[in-house]
Amino acid sequence: MPIAPSSVSEAPPREKGRNTAPLEGRRDKMRRQGKGVILCLVAFLLGRYGRRGVSHLWKGVMESLVIIVVMFFVGFLIAFQGAVNTALARMLSHPLHATFVSFLSGTLVLGILLAISGINFPKLAQLVKVPKLLYIGGTLGVVYITCVLMFIPKVGTARVAIAGICGQIVFSLIIDHYGLMGIPVSAVDAKRVFGTLLVVAGLLVINLK
Repeated sequence: MPIAPSSVSEAPPREKGRNTAPLEGRRDKMRRQGKGVILCLVAFLLGRYGRRGVSHLWKGVMESLVIIVVMFFVGFLIAFQGAVNTALARMLSHPLHATFVSFLSGTLVLGILLAISGINFPKLAQLVKVPKLLYIGGTLGVVYITCVLMFIPKVGTARVAIAGICGQIVFSLIIDHYGLMGIPVSAVDAKRVFGTLLVVAGLLVINLK
């Protein structure tokens, strides 16, 4: 006896890979950025605790856990500051306008904190005795913030932040090794160099396409 064809039509097979390329691309990018962040964290731990030896690493981490957590969230603020200042520059039509407003607001906040805390402003005699080279800190800040405002719209916050961290770590090793600007001498060793290379590797991983 012939079997009657089923009245329920079979659903057409789903097309494999349809509209999944953009999602997979985003996931792959997030994985690469995650690896880069992990490399940077490992590099920080090696640079901070490498001289104590691996056996004391865990103890050192626990002793400085509060500092690490605080600085981790301060890093959030730095990245957020770059994004906020970039949006400000877009509204004010020029990065230097945003840099000026950023430093002006920071100066006002510092003045209020000094007034509230009761800390006296430095005397003129003290300011005169300060070596002129030490007054370039504000100028360096202007260069940094302006560059951040110019480059974040072009390459993104993560790349700018990691590149800045790489430069900070490399030059920090030089400052520590030679004791520049009166900083206590801390000779560069293989572990600190290896940690720095991990940070650079993290930057390269984040920039992979």
